[in-house]
Amino acid sequence: MHWLGTVSLANRCPYCVTAHTVLLHATGDHALAERIARGEQPEDPAHRQLLAWGQDMSTSQPFPSEQAPEYIGTALTFHFINRIVSSLLTEDMLPGGAQKYRLVRSVAGRSLARTVRRELVPGESLALLETEGAAPGWAAGTPMGTAFGSLRTAAHLGARLLSDEDAALVRTSVAAWDGVAPLPLQGEGLPDRAERPGARLALLAARAPYRITDEDVAAWQAPPFTDHCLVHLIAFGAICAVERIEANLTARTEEHA
Repeated sequence: MHWLGTVSLANRCPYCVTAHTVLLHATGDHALAERIARGEQPEDPAHRQLLAWGQDMSTSQPFPSEQAPEYIGTALTFHFINRIVSSLLTEDMLPGGAQKYRLVRSVAGRSLARTVRRELVPGESLALLETEGAAPGWAAGTPMGTAFGSLRTAAHLGARLLSDEDAALVRTSVAAWDGVAPLPLQGEGLPDRAERPGARLALLAARAPYRITDEDVAAWQAPPFTDHCLVHLIAFGAICAVERIEANLTARTEEHA
């Protein structure tokens, strides 16, 4: 769990970084939780390797190949979650920024200890899925593959809120992206707020969700669009980014095969 914080750090999602720290407290490893909260490296070399991979998935995978679907799927899922959170929430996980205090983080973690430490059965929650989708090759035949395929299908539904031209613009821009560089706020890369607000929102959600402003949302969210629609649009941009990162990871894996 500790390594997921670096995924959130790479995506500039302070809310999620705090959440990872609190959940790490819930496991009982309070010292490690605070080391990561301070931006320090863990003492355990295996933990350091996982942190490095979470921040840059181009590095060699520090886990057995049979565990790759779980690690890769979890990392990609948090690339998606980070974008949803950064787009729709503030940086503070708790009211008044109370999460900045170590005692608060620790107490919050302890309150979740029973939930976090419970035994989980792989695939148990798949019955809750309402959509289906093809599992990716890196997780074929696993519960993670089924879940990821369903997430992909559901998130792409948000493209229906855009014109064909705007949806194509988002896909083309993200496909040409390197998976790392943020989207510039000026220039040819970002559509004008007044002219193409939906495409602008989806692109920002993909490449720089922390740069979305209230003005960006207001420019697009006029009747018949609702908050429900906003979540779907942001999800479309987020999944485009996740698929670009996934493509980079798959290409590197094939190179080293």
